[in-house]
Amino acid sequence: MKKILVASLITLGMSSTGVWAHGSHGMVGDDAAKASAARTVQRMTFQDMGFEAGKLDKSWKELKGQDLQLVLKTSKSFIFEVTNPETGEVLVVTLEPNGDPSDVSFNK
Repeated sequence: MKKILVASLITLGMSSTGVWAHGSHGMVGDDAAKASAARTVQRMTFQDMGFEAGKLDKSWKELKGQDLQLVLKTSKSFIFEVTNPETGEVLVVTLEPNGDPSDVSFNK
C-alpha cells in the first residue's frame, strides 16, 4: 500500500507540467510545488544534494500528502514543512518559484 501511495505521488508530480518549468518560466502552482518538495525529500534518502540536511535516512521515503504543509508562498519562494511520519522530525524545504529546491534544513 505504501509503495502504491509513493508511486501515486510521483505520478501526480510528473503529470503536472508546471513541475518541469525552469528559470525562464513563471511560478509553478501549489500542487506542483508540493510534488517537487516531496520528490526532493525522497531523493535525499539516496543522495546528498548539498543542502544542510544532507542525506536522509530511509524513513523519509514514505511521505503522504498530509506530511507536507505549505507554510509560506511569496513571489520568490515556496516554503514547506515536511514531517517524518515515523520520527516526527520536521524538515523545512524551500523551493524557488519554478519549483527547484534552494534549501533543505531541519526545523530546530
